[in-house]
Amino acid sequence: MNYQDQIKEKIKVFFQNKKWKETLVFCFFLALSAGFWLLQTLQGETEMSFNVSLKYANIPPKIAFNQELPPKIKVTLKDKGIVLLSYLFGKKIAPINIDLKDLDIKENRFVISDYFLAKELNKALIPTTILLAVTPPELNIQYDVLKEKKLPVIFNGFLLPASGFMLFDDVRFNPSEIEVYGPENILDTLTGIYTQRVEFENLNEPLKTEIKLKPIEGVKMELNGVELLANVEEFTEKNFNLPIIPVNAPQKLILRTFPATVIVTCLLPLSQYNELKGSDLEVTVNYQELDTINSSTIPVNITKKPTWLKNFRLNPDKVEYLLEQKNETP
Repeated sequence: MNYQDQIKEKIKVFFQNKKWKETLVFCFFLALSAGFWLLQTLQGETEMSFNVSLKYANIPPKIAFNQELPPKIKVTLKDKGIVLLSYLFGKKIAPINIDLKDLDIKENRFVISDYFLAKELNKALIPTTILLAVTPPELNIQYDVLKEKKLPVIFNGFLLPASGFMLFDDVRFNPSEIEVYGPENILDTLTGIYTQRVEFENLNEPLKTEIKLKPIEGVKMELNGVELLANVEEFTEKNFNLPIIPVNAPQKLILRTFPATVIVTCLLPLSQYNELKGSDLEVTVNYQELDTINSSTIPVNITKKPTWLKNFRLNPDKVEYLLEQKNETP
């Protein structure tokens, strides 16, 4: 007989033993009794305690709690055992939602009463279930009101248009300013709120996307993100031959330029090509600049243009000039 056969024979002898049979019969009746007891218990009324989660919504950013918000409360319920077991293994008791949007921040504390907790709990319970106790019976939360300051949003990153496209206007944010809250000594050092570092490449259409703000330690922000807007369009050039207008010359002097006109080349989006007119632009030379230059030429400036026009060049950007005395009329 091999080793495995010996093991099987020993097991067979063990189970044929009279003491084992008596033990097996005892265990059977013990389990049967426990089953009858459990069945009777489940059909009768009993008490049981449960933990119920708390969820907080619309917490005003202007406040800082002096303690951690209670994550849960303990409730004691009474009902048939089978119903109470259903709260453990079936229909869980829904969390209690506490909305703080109407919180009066001048009070420096808020109280969640036992009446509110009981009312919200009863919404989640089976009608036959009786709420016996809530621990703690009410929530009393202390908080401090923070200082506030409005700061501009600052872009942190770069935008790279595709070939033949260009970024017109500055990058914009919606909203462009954010209310922040914190200790006065920290707020006094802040001049703006930076976005998270982002990089956009090969852009060939206007960009509109959500972007996160960079958190600041010890400071709470009204919003965690803003909408980034960038006007990226296909561009073209448009040329204008405009007269140079002298300005700020004394009444007795005439400032003449050579040449008398200049070519203004504007880099603009296709959508604005037909909108831009020569009358929208003005090119000047300033007599007062003669005091600061030691040259036979004077700079040409574009002093009138649409606000959206950012890219242009002048040819020439400097011109020769001549001062003439006006003839006095007799």
